[in-house]
Amino acid sequence: MWIDVTNKDALGYEDFLAACMMAGYEYIILDESHQFKKYNAKRTKNIHKLADRAKWKTILTGTPMPNGLEDIWAQIRFLDKHRLCESYRQFLRKFFEDKNQYMPKHCYFPNWVPKRGAHKKVMDLIRDMIAVARKDEVLDLPPFIKQELIVEMPAQLEKHYYDMEDHFVIELAEGKYGVDLAILKLLKLQQLANGFIATDDGVIQKFKNNKTVALGELLQTLDDDQIVIWTNFITTIDDITH
Repeated sequence: MWIDVTNKDALGYEDFLAACMMAGYEYIILDESHQFKKYNAKRTKNIHKLADRAKWKTILTGTPMPNGLEDIWAQIRFLDKHRLCESYRQFLRKFFEDKNQYMPKHCYFPNWVPKRGAHKKVMDLIRDMIAVARKDEVLDLPPFIKQELIVEMPAQLEKHYYDMEDHFVIELAEGKYGVDLAILKLLKLQQLANGFIATDDGVIQKFKNNKTVALGELLQTLDDDQIVIWTNFITTIDDITH
């Protein structure tokens, strides 16, 4: 089983969406789904495209309707495109009324408010999709312990890193980078910080990496049978595995 983890901002990029569409995910879990409440946001439209191809879908949120009933449509649309009308406009017409509909055109602005009983009707339609876990019902978790380990870069890796960083800062100040290219350069710096770099033709060049050594030493001090290790790159996963 292969699991990919990403953030909401990545879903705003068409190249990333295309790669996800090609991956053909069977199960998509949308954490903090209220961050996708804006029906016309690019990332919301993109996650809906992915959801339409997935067999199983789950959303997680502690605040499904931070602004009101209108926030629920895009999240339920992710789960089931037919449950609460197929478009947001249809959803508005069915469950809301525009209090300003009779205002003169020159000063009109919409003011959609839920119709009487709309909240109950919507909840009745989606009740079978909801599972609620309250704080007092959840098992107590052990205290969170954060420990930072400072790991020095080997000399060769450090030189490559700071040479690239200095070059990036200079060209960024000169306005030579757009947003996409700047993000790519930052990604390259992250790769170097993890002991490798991917060239433009996809070749992976590796360097001596003290992070992996420090991780191995840390794992030897832990007694847990099960440990979760998070990292950003597949290459790093391969290094840890080996």
